[in-house]
Amino acid sequence: MEIFHNKLMNCLTRGTPWYGEGQLYQRQLTYVRTELLSEITKCALDSTIAKVPLSEKLANSGFLPMFGFPTRTRELFTKIPRDARNWPPKHDIIDRELDIAISQFAPGSEIIKYKLVHTACGVAQFILLGPEK
Repeated sequence: MEIFHNKLMNCLTRGTPWYGEGQLYQRQLTYVRTELLSEITKCALDSTIAKVPLSEKLANSGFLPMFGFPTRTRELFTKIPRDARNWPPKHDIIDRELDIAISQFAPGSEIIKYKLVHTACGVAQFILLGPEK
């Protein structure tokens, strides 16, 4: 387990002034070894935080940046995904850059793909269930 903690700390601190054997590095390594996992578990089990995805719970609790993992594209699903093993779907989506998606994917908008007209009808968050790849 110690090798895992060292690799984790090396990944998290690479490119920073405390990469390697500094005093802050050692303090953070001790924190990862002794407290981090129990704090993440406590956050995951906290029913007072309404968001379902763990990353959002961790962000709402201050463990991760609220908007630390931005994406610049949005997807319009042309079919409801039914298979977690083929996630993300490669054929039943239309993706656009964020600034274009805001207008093109607005409810009621029509988008053409492969000579078919798809009408945007709302927003969804799909939660994968069952075995993955």
